[in-house]
Amino acid sequence: MKKILLFAIFFAQKAFSQDTWDWVRIDCGSDTSYKDANGDTWKTDEDFIKTGNNERVPQNIASKVEQLNTLRVFKEQNKNCYTLPTPTSTRYLVRAMFLYGNYDGLSKPPTFDLQFDGNKWATVVTTMTNFTYYEMIYATKGESISVCLARTQDQQFPFISSLESLPLPADMYAQMRRDMAWFNSYRYNYGANDWILG
Repeated sequence: MKKILLFAIFFAQKAFSQDTWDWVRIDCGSDTSYKDANGDTWKTDEDFIKTGNNERVPQNIASKVEQLNTLRVFKEQNKNCYTLPTPTSTRYLVRAMFLYGNYDGLSKPPTFDLQFDGNKWATVVTTMTNFTYYEMIYATKGESISVCLARTQDQQFPFISSLESLPLPADMYAQMRRDMAWFNSYRYNYGANDWILG
């Protein structure tokens, strides 16, 4: 799997219908599905993974981003995987977000591995109050993508706050081969007066 460290995403999310089955946004740890202020539908974990427990970030650390205020934590198994439905040979933007927020009251933010389709994506290093996120563009090989959280240290339990898979237009990154995954290194928002997420 080849890795390209820097790429730019010029991606108008509203260009695609959110009614399509292959557009997935998961608010991990949420008890109910809902639509956010932008009209985007966020689903619960239940259709995508059967393991893990729902938790909530304490009110004093809560984020303005609604999806960061809940999380799904995995304490029973060393590796737990979400299965995201996708059409074959489609390029996807996949985004995973994490906010520890001292949800367990232990003040011990964990470190663990993030994987996709059996490949290592990143080592997730969390902090007490700051969120972190990882993005990649991936050309699917089958009818689903597997996104896994793997424990690498004792008592360091993996968790996830949100997970998204967004299909890209067929002509976007047309030069990308199916044996590639492109990983976001950083992003600049030129000309803006305010900080934005994503």
